[in-house]
Amino acid sequence: MKLEIDLNIKGTVTLDGLSWPPVTPPTDSTRVTFEGSLWTLGEPADGGKLVLRDGQPVGGAGVEFKVEAGLLLLKNDRADWYKWTGAGWELHTPTDTGGPGNFALNPDLTVAQLLAPESSWRRRVDGLTVHPQSAAIIAAQAIVYPPTGHRFKNDWGPDEGIPYSAGTGNPAVPITALYDGESDPGPHAIALGAPIEPGSDKHLLHIDQTTGRLIELGMARRQGAGFWCEACAVFPLPIKDDARPLGWTSADAAGLPVLAGLVRFDEMERALAEPDTANQHLGHALRFTLPNTGHGFIAPARHYASPIPYGLPNRPPLGMRIRIKSTMDLSAFNVPTQVLLRTLQLFGAILADNGSAFFVTGTHDSRWGKHWDAITGNVDGKAGFKQFGGQSFLDNVEAIAWDDGDVVTQV
Repeated sequence: MKLEIDLNIKGTVTLDGLSWPPVTPPTDSTRVTFEGSLWTLGEPADGGKLVLRDGQPVGGAGVEFKVEAGLLLLKNDRADWYKWTGAGWELHTPTDTGGPGNFALNPDLTVAQLLAPESSWRRRVDGLTVHPQSAAIIAAQAIVYPPTGHRFKNDWGPDEGIPYSAGTGNPAVPITALYDGESDPGPHAIALGAPIEPGSDKHLLHIDQTTGRLIELGMARRQGAGFWCEACAVFPLPIKDDARPLGWTSADAAGLPVLAGLVRFDEMERALAEPDTANQHLGHALRFTLPNTGHGFIAPARHYASPIPYGLPNRPPLGMRIRIKSTMDLSAFNVPTQVLLRTLQLFGAILADNGSAFFVTGTHDSRWGKHWDAITGNVDGKAGFKQFGGQSFLDNVEAIAWDDGDVVTQV
């Protein structure tokens, strides 16, 4: 049930026999408001949206209500379900229908298993031409969130990032997608217990090993015997650039496979075991985000995210690639950090979604604790990934050239 919020009326609501006291049924069942003790109107900076008393935001454009097992539940399209306990709101985890299924968490994968040889993610970019407006493009994005915009942010680790799973023999389950016109319709064989990314984006990445397909959901949550999501994308393995129709989104705004660009623990371990320093890299481009993009995309992206016209230097297209200059000396950094920076020198990073400035994404994996000190801080006098910033970042990160004629602004 969708109920529109009327901000000009104070009162209570009764729904299917349940109510917030005192009991005052609304005169119009399609427009309701709530006691000030339960809701507060956000500040102007919040866009006037309603905010739950415990601080969890619920947008004011439309809120979905339901009664389940005697509980009054609510959510909006980008929030979890919350339940009213009589004393306040609590996160509600519905009872799953069915067991967790068969899956392994963050299993080892090789580049060849995941990506086709001709994939843009595997393309070397250290010899490609730099964009003539590169310095202005990087500087325009880096100043959005100073001072953190002047460095890469490692969005992965034992407590953050995106988990993934793989399994065989799981039954196909129903998938409901908000953007069903740009989604691969279910049912799909996803383990019901497959991990979902904590935080706001809630990616679910699952490899169905029976059919050799990567299934990715964005803004995923369990729903009955299956899942609800904003978008569902299926990529046959190994992934090719044309796996998505032109103009289709995916679990990433750019229509790209999320798993392809993640920094994974297993590949870091393999890189560190390489005897030749030149081979100590991850073998593929990384995924990154920027806060301001334009209404356009370039290959390998398949989709744009912004309604604001494409234009440089402030509004680059999704699919843009950046890299670290090959002339940058990596010797001041510790070895795990050198693996990351060398990967960015050789394969670069692909702009996959709108987000915080220069966030490089990896896996949510408890095993990252093994290298965490090296990545996040100085070890034995050698700098970590977080220490690559400031003027050195602006001097050594560059955008790779593209032809404006290749920017897709209308599909």
